[in-house]
Amino acid sequence: MEKNSISVDLHFEDGDENAELMRGLLGNLPDYLEWKKWHYGNSVSHQTKFRLTDEDLVDNVVVALDDLFDATFEKLIDKIKEIKSNKMSEKKDNIIHHPLNQILYGPPGTGKTYNTINKAVQIANPDFILSDHTRKQIKDEYKRLSDEGRIVFTTFHQSMTYEDFIEGIKPKIEENEDGTKKVIYEVEEGIFKRISNDALKPRFKNESSIEAYTFDDAWSELVEDVNKHLEDKNPLVLTIQTPDLGLKIVDVSDKGNLQLKPIYSEDSKIYTVSYSRAEKLSQAFPDLSVIKNVNKEFREVIGGSNSTAYWSVLNYINNKIKQKPVNEIVEKKLPSLPYVLIIDEINRGNVSQIFGELITLIEEDKRLGHDEALQITLPYSKKKFGVPSNLYIIGTMNTADRSVEALDTALRRRFSFEEMLPKPELLNPSDMIEKLFWEYQEHSWDDKDYMSEENKLFELLGVSEDLKIKKGHIWDEIEYDGKGKKTGYFKEFNYGRIDFQKLLSTINERIEKLIDKDHAIGHAYFIGKNNQTIINSFYKNIIPLLQEYFFGDYGKIGLVLGRGFIKLKENASSVFADFDYQNDYSERESYEIIDYRNPDTNYILKLQEGETKMDFARAIELLMK
Repeated sequence: MEKNSISVDLHFEDGDENAELMRGLLGNLPDYLEWKKWHYGNSVSHQTKFRLTDEDLVDNVVVALDDLFDATFEKLIDKIKEIKSNKMSEKKDNIIHHPLNQILYGPPGTGKTYNTINKAVQIANPDFILSDHTRKQIKDEYKRLSDEGRIVFTTFHQSMTYEDFIEGIKPKIEENEDGTKKVIYEVEEGIFKRISNDALKPRFKNESSIEAYTFDDAWSELVEDVNKHLEDKNPLVLTIQTPDLGLKIVDVSDKGNLQLKPIYSEDSKIYTVSYSRAEKLSQAFPDLSVIKNVNKEFREVIGGSNSTAYWSVLNYINNKIKQKPVNEIVEKKLPSLPYVLIIDEINRGNVSQIFGELITLIEEDKRLGHDEALQITLPYSKKKFGVPSNLYIIGTMNTADRSVEALDTALRRRFSFEEMLPKPELLNPSDMIEKLFWEYQEHSWDDKDYMSEENKLFELLGVSEDLKIKKGHIWDEIEYDGKGKKTGYFKEFNYGRIDFQKLLSTINERIEKLIDKDHAIGHAYFIGKNNQTIINSFYKNIIPLLQEYFFGDYGKIGLVLGRGFIKLKENASSVFADFDYQNDYSERESYEIIDYRNPDTNYILKLQEGETKMDFARAIELLMK
């Protein structure tokens, strides 16, 4: 395309397949249209190209758009509706059926709480497709649903009670006019009862009981009226803003446009009023009385001239619409919306005490609306209560926590369990770059938002210059192959970042040998880290977890982390006081952790290459052999 020029096109995306389908439907194109190839597929293009400097640019482009619409709409609209209908059907088939009660369980750092956000949004708003949105957009939607009360988050703990969760008697302080205070006790609803009551509230929508008389109806009636007048050789005359003058409609073109002339002269100019532009004006000006300058305000909406002609047609149509009876508004009941209660660390509370008799009511067939529905009388309010069928419960459970063993058996039977395991593959640099690519697939590669995220990721991974040079070619290859068809486009390149994928796999393999897989380390501790920030994560998260797992047995911790992180203390003979006592404590070995965060750390190890002053990077190399 020539610089500073405009082309009017109709694009068909998703490659040649759609273009071939549309090509067959359109048949031979009029002389003023042509097929052409473009980046994402094919286009039907208007042969006339327009320069940005043309004085009548807007008018000409609008005419070209009308030409394109007239030549394609009737032939394509049925097929487009069919495709859309099929996609909606596929969407319904792909709806995820979420269990009413589910628990995500796994070792710490495997994304249990992270994934509750995804699941809660999917449940509360099924039309929100996670794969089509960035993480920020997903969190924004989560916040919106939380602000509406559709998603509620809570955490169980040792002090949580039935009174906090269902209902209980809580003290309140009342103060009268003279400042005297007294304590009163009221029944207060708990977290679960509040969200249950919200989920039970009926929803209504105001709807019209009479089918609305629309612009389309008025336009069709006008065209019929015009044709009748033309048959009688008595053209329909429309009033204009100037008294005693008007415009007569002398013809209706093949494209459905109206042809108007002033009533005072047969030789005067013919004005054309198109359906599409008149509809835009109708939407912009439902009340013509508010218009102060017709020429200026109409031109801002549709461009061009002919303001008087458009005003006369619009005035006729508006009067037709006003003559129709006012629609009666009725209240229609709507289906219930899904609600989600997230219970983080569900195993940390005394589940039997917190749920009480509700442990039975949360079963699917015992929910309200089912044949086997049950209700109970609550002990404090003495009111009937049942669990709504549109309330979903998502719990999280840390398998490394010893309180898992105490999880109520009744609760286990009523929840479906989904295991969340460490995913070292999420730390793979090639996959991370590809994931970013698809997250921003709608953006151009010089888009500032995409470039900002790409620069952050490249800096995090320590991307080589070779990759930066070749990335454009690889992007084209990824786009050509399509999403999900292939992976590993960037695996051959070198990265400056520590191989976190291998590091996590190595640590977890050793933990599983020494304890079990339930005490693994999650990938979350490595996500978003570089060679510097991982050091803090190592000492604040990973090593403390290992100390907890092995109850301070530094020998086993050393088997996981290696000599680069754990060293044997030298036993001093004078460590104990002088006292006659037979013991073997002096023979016990003591260990200590090497803290590479301390700049004064001077740890020397004898390795194959000789004595080496250790640092964090060398210690990691030693850990991974």
